[in-house]
Amino acid sequence: MEKSIKNYAVLILLAIIWGSSFILMKRGLEVYSYTQVAALRLFIAFLSLTPFLLRAVKVVQKK
Repeated sequence: MEKSIKNYAVLILLAIIWGSSFILMKRGLEVYSYTQVAALRLFIAFLSLTPFLLRAVKVVQKK
């Protein structure tokens, strides 16, 4: 896959994720309180960023 095609694919994927977050927030606030939705967003962000954190910690320990 060419580099530019891959970049555009990632850009489109990010736009879809970002755009859908507004819809999901609106639907989530119909069922849960705003603090529960905020806590859920932080937990999902933590889970999705943990692999990158573990990778970065290993790199720092090697130096």
